[in-house]
Amino acid sequence: MDKIQLFLPNKRKGIIICRRKYLHLVQIILETLKESSDNCVTLTDLIEKVNRKYISENDISWYLLQVKLDLQEKKIITSSINRNRVQEIKLNLAKYKRHVSSFSI
Repeated sequence: MDKIQLFLPNKRKGIIICRRKYLHLVQIILETLKESSDNCVTLTDLIEKVNRKYISENDISWYLLQVKLDLQEKKIITSSINRNRVQEIKLNLAKYKRHVSSFSI
């Protein structure tokens, strides 16, 4: 099985994950962000969408958070807390366009 090393903020090593699962989660995150009107979505909405797609996997939300941190480290997405204390995730279109080919399954 092909695996990939994820990274956390500040270039720290994260988990090692199956490449296929990583690419599926990246695809869901990026599609969700691209489908939104302002390339921005809340973390809650993203988790709910992933949980609907992966009904049988109990720990899929944890994997989603690890992949989100990896994409943040690569500057493909950014994350911030809005005034209502809700985490918002935004797509960095310039970085996305440079990395899009490496995310094909």
